[in-house]
Amino acid sequence: MDKIFKKINRWLKFVNLSVCCSKIKNKFFIFYKTLSPKKYSGDFSVGCYVGLPKCAHSSVSSLAKETFDCRWLSEDHPSPEFPWFFCSDHHLQTLELAKKTSNLSEFERAELTIDLNLEDPMVYKNIYFFTVVRNPYSWMHGSWQECKEMYEMNLSFKEFLLAVKRVHDEGFDSSDVEGQDGLRTMRARWHFRPQLESLLDKKNKISVHSIVKIEELEAGLRDSLRGFSTFYEESFQVPWSNVKPHGESHKRLGRGYREFYDKETRELVESMYWSDIDFFDYEY
Repeated sequence: MDKIFKKINRWLKFVNLSVCCSKIKNKFFIFYKTLSPKKYSGDFSVGCYVGLPKCAHSSVSSLAKETFDCRWLSEDHPSPEFPWFFCSDHHLQTLELAKKTSNLSEFERAELTIDLNLEDPMVYKNIYFFTVVRNPYSWMHGSWQECKEMYEMNLSFKEFLLAVKRVHDEGFDSSDVEGQDGLRTMRARWHFRPQLESLLDKKNKISVHSIVKIEELEAGLRDSLRGFSTFYEESFQVPWSNVKPHGESHKRLGRGYREFYDKETRELVESMYWSDIDFFDYEY
């Protein structure tokens, strides 16, 4: 089925459309291809970062704290002086909570952290949602490094992709995740979900106002965030950071992701993340 949709996308791109097939919801959706999928009509008083794994997560969190003097939600409420909610892996603190939210998109999980009345349309329209995405080939290589370092998935790159493919083909089912290593497994699987699918709301619409590519991170964030009153463009600089405990990954040693691919591993990534590749206009 994925191969059929992949072929369909080759034709749909000529009319600016793209197909996304959700394994979790067992549905497929058609979207207009655009990097500004939702119009913002608010006043730039509240920002919500929908954080995807291995997509500048550490850098954007540092940006929120250092550039915008952001404090955590538990310490303060948003105001023009505090225009942020930082949306992280809050849903992965316990195995029970991780499993309870496993069928939600990252956008839906982000909404769970917002201590505002989201039922009020006047409140909701003022929340500015943005995210960062990444080339799926590079993203999967980064996820492999992360899972080796943090979650003890001591697999070769090809073995890792085959494990991801099994989880993907099973619809990301988490019903059998139990035991002492259950939370570690859930945290690892957080890195497997397609990026586009993670940005869908309950109505299966893309509900972020800005999608920034990590390959153009600083310029993209500058364009995305300049509406906020606390944004000072002349001093704006993304604080590149990596908070992982080990510093010897291939990427951090300056080696590119392409040397880890062969025909089989490339096809594995394409078979799972073809909708991300197509919608975000990425190439190998």
